[in-house]
Amino acid sequence: MRKQLDEFVTSTTIHGINKAGNASWRKRRFVWLLLTLLMTCALIAFIVEAITSFLQYRTVTRISAENKQNLEFPAVTICNMNMVKKTIPQCNGTVFANLDKVFLNFGETLVIEDRLTPGLGFVNGLLPSGEQMLNCLYQYSNTIEEMLPICTWNGALEPCSNLFKTTLTEMGVCFTFNGEANQRQHSSFTGSDGGLRVFVDIRQEDYFYSATIQAGIKVVLHEPMEAPLPSLGGFMVAPGLSADAVVLRTKKSSLGEPYGSCLNVQGTGNPLLRYPVYSEKACRMECMVNYLVSKNDICMNCRHFLYPGPERLCDYEELEQCFQFYRNATTERYSSDCRCQRPCDTVQYDTSISYAGFMSEFMYNYFLTKGIFPTPEYGRNNFIELKIYYDSLIEAFITESPEFDIYQILSNIGGLMGIFLGASLLSVVELMEFLVLTLMPRSRLKTGDVSDAENGTVTAPGDRAVAVIKERKRMINVKTNIRNLKKKRNQRRF
Repeated sequence: MRKQLDEFVTSTTIHGINKAGNASWRKRRFVWLLLTLLMTCALIAFIVEAITSFLQYRTVTRISAENKQNLEFPAVTICNMNMVKKTIPQCNGTVFANLDKVFLNFGETLVIEDRLTPGLGFVNGLLPSGEQMLNCLYQYSNTIEEMLPICTWNGALEPCSNLFKTTLTEMGVCFTFNGEANQRQHSSFTGSDGGLRVFVDIRQEDYFYSATIQAGIKVVLHEPMEAPLPSLGGFMVAPGLSADAVVLRTKKSSLGEPYGSCLNVQGTGNPLLRYPVYSEKACRMECMVNYLVSKNDICMNCRHFLYPGPERLCDYEELEQCFQFYRNATTERYSSDCRCQRPCDTVQYDTSISYAGFMSEFMYNYFLTKGIFPTPEYGRNNFIELKIYYDSLIEAFITESPEFDIYQILSNIGGLMGIFLGASLLSVVELMEFLVLTLMPRSRLKTGDVSDAENGTVTAPGDRAVAVIKERKRMINVKTNIRNLKKKRNQRRF
């Protein structure tokens, strides 16, 4: 063992041990051993720190921007704050005497009225089914031609019915531009001439009970095929205003487990059953609908006609009681069992909105004389100009990446070993080889190891046989020398 230790100390590539083994002075050897011990302790401390940092799975966020020739334009959904026209009680020949109360009971009006006039209660009488309520909603909602009289795209005048498609949302019938992924629109110019421009007539004379009490429109920018969900986002524009919405497109790429809690939709697929494209908002809306459908006996196996799903549509009596349950429920109750993760890869459209008056007094009077506005106040109370465009063809990227990956941690450990001990990974192999050969029992040395060593074909586990053979040869030489000395002495006597 002493010889193996001497051989390792004198031949190892670990600089401190090598220096200590080859030192001829005892003090010099002690100094090198002390330095080697201190460097080893420091190396272990730094390696532990590096591994601890790696196991914390920290991330680095990088923000970059790329100037492009054209940018994908967002889908634009426009919803009138009024859900149905006030003539809806005439639906189906006035068979449904209380149809006007359907939208009263399911909107903000009743919530406020309950506060001001407690005990308003619900209505009774001949009530429609879910399918009949949905048909009446479509019949007495604003059409594209009524609500969107003028549209331009990329500076060219286009029929609004060619640009927009009808979309059913939780706010009623809305209209979506660029909603199909296979017909994606792109913008190649900046400014309002390179985007979408729409004149909207909200038709306040037709306003009725609705989900909200405001007048105007709700605008949502989103990805094609993604549910707009106007009740959970977007911006509002009041009548009598001209709104400029400057858009910045940002792509975000985040890391999933173990670095973060985002959902890799591309890898796992869409977990939602009611919406075709996963988003955090769609997940929360689905949680609410699932809660209403399955968590109480009133809404069991039926859904509101404004929400998608495989269940049957609730009739009015079921909706009346179910909605009362929903109003009394808190957000925490239907979100406690819901885990909505943000998707790892998202596209976000940030808007910077500025407003001005819809028209000057001179233009109001001009259009009034031309018969476009029936009354002086009609334009101020009903018309909205909406412009959505890019002010630069720059796309922003926000990317998360690991602060340490496996290659960096190996590089750090290798660099630390080189700095503190002048060693490498092969030096670790040398140390392991020394320990294995030292701890191996002598009984493990077989005769075959000796013969192989004599033939020069010994393997690593039989390297000890080489030392045994050398020792035997040395002893034979010693004995031979002793015999020769004895012969010479005998010859001298004679």
